[in-house]
Amino acid sequence: MRYAVWLVVAFAPCGLLVAQEDAKPLTPQEAVKKVDEQVTVRMDVKSTGGNTARYLNSEADYRSDKNFAIFIPQNALVKFHKADIDEPSVYYKGKTIQVTGMVSLGSSKTTSNRPQIRVEDPAQIKVIDKDAPEPKAKAAARAVKAKGTKSK
Repeated sequence: MRYAVWLVVAFAPCGLLVAQEDAKPLTPQEAVKKVDEQVTVRMDVKSTGGNTARYLNSEADYRSDKNFAIFIPQNALVKFHKADIDEPSVYYKGKTIQVTGMVSLGSSKTTSNRPQIRVEDPAQIKVIDKDAPEPKAKAAARAVKAKGTKSK
């Protein structure tokens, strides 16, 4: 009996993660109401910005009350470079993305009290557009994998 209880406790978080991944992504308008919650949001990147950090915005005017931002802090940019995404603001602009993370309120002068998701790793962002070119590292990994599975 104790073993069964232990199994349930040990594997319950796995079920929660699977359920969250299978859940329908939220719109930016739905995500703004989920402060302090882990969510997945799908949005079109209509504008980008930032001098040190990067912002991916759901609205062309980042100052709009309707805007939902994806915030990429400066220290996370190294991980994007390693994933062959040299400039996230250029790479994601005009694309539909799905982002998973915690909704929090912005703390800068321009984003103060505006909900956003802070992204620390490029794995948190998935490009939904089918025609979007993928980062070079992912394309190379897929080519190597495909080459290794070919029969002689």
